[in-house]
Amino acid sequence: MDHRGRTGGCRTTRRPPRPARAPTVLLLALLALAAGTACRRDAGTPARAPKLEAGFLAMGGIPIHVRAWDADPVAFAAAVDGFRVELERQESILSVHRAGSTLSRLNGAGGAAVPVAPDTLALLELAAECAAETGGAFDPTVGPLLAAWKEAARSGVEPTAERIAAARASVGMQRVHADDDGRSGGTVRLEPPTTLDLGGIAKGWFADLGLARLRAAGLRRGLVELGGDLSAYDDRPQPEPFRVGVRDPSRTDGFLGTLAIDGGSVVTSGDYERGYDVGGRHFNHIIDPRSGRPASGLRAVTLQAPTGARADALATAVMVLGERDGWAFLARTPDAGAVLVVGDPAAPDGLRIRVTPDLRERFEPDAARRASLDPSP
Repeated sequence: MDHRGRTGGCRTTRRPPRPARAPTVLLLALLALAAGTACRRDAGTPARAPKLEAGFLAMGGIPIHVRAWDADPVAFAAAVDGFRVELERQESILSVHRAGSTLSRLNGAGGAAVPVAPDTLALLELAAECAAETGGAFDPTVGPLLAAWKEAARSGVEPTAERIAAARASVGMQRVHADDDGRSGGTVRLEPPTTLDLGGIAKGWFADLGLARLRAAGLRRGLVELGGDLSAYDDRPQPEPFRVGVRDPSRTDGFLGTLAIDGGSVVTSGDYERGYDVGGRHFNHIIDPRSGRPASGLRAVTLQAPTGARADALATAVMVLGERDGWAFLARTPDAGAVLVVGDPAAPDGLRIRVTPDLRERFEPDAARRASLDPSP
């Protein structure tokens, strides 16, 4: 993205929905439903901490769950209500499915500059930085390629090389031009026929906004889960870990194992239910912006990073990069760790699980999946 007035690498500060990635990360072993009730514990955590919980639907029906421990109920309710209102505002800006949203107007502007709010500029900057960091494996201008594969699913015929090349010609963050006025936001202009879809980073950004609301209300331990992607923190003097269940891509009701985190975000990207069925073959719904073809090789990536937005973008990027390049990317990215699920016919049930060194002591495989764990460095 050509952006004057902003600098920096892919940041780890707060940020937001891929239209609907299947829910793939679930919180396990929840604490008590409210103050005063009998209390279940996160595995391995001795303290009993009363929990408050609220839930609602947003972004076209995605379930949102908000939890806080040792919290004032009035402050918690106000924070959740503020978060809900903020999500409605963000959706009115970022949804490509809502006529009149800022992104819809930008995509239909025919190359004209469109005014945008400061937080939208910040999100675009983050998306551009992550696109650069991943060598284009994450790219929110991938829409023309998605359209080509949706057409293929309808017709039953794979896109031709010419069709893919034509779509790729309009993909790339260098075709997005932003100007920051330093006060009330700025403007963004797209080179036609480029379009923007921030769904690959927005869910994580939204989770970060939710955590910011909880912290601002003085709540010392909180969690936000959006459609299965999870962000959490514990600012208490004696913090307790969160245990996260990592879904098994081959078993709709099963888990690969559990991951213990002290905070930050956990996002899963995978080939679960969604995809393109073309000519008797099933293709991943995640498209490699560099080749124009569906990602292959990895069944799923569960990625942990300091913020939801960063975890969201990098999980998609590692899926696109595949096992070898994705593993190399993670090795040079110190603030990101991951559990990779590799499609491998030689492995038990055709799945091989690789865990980056920083998460190995924190990942406990399910008994049914221990044989699939790859012991190699």
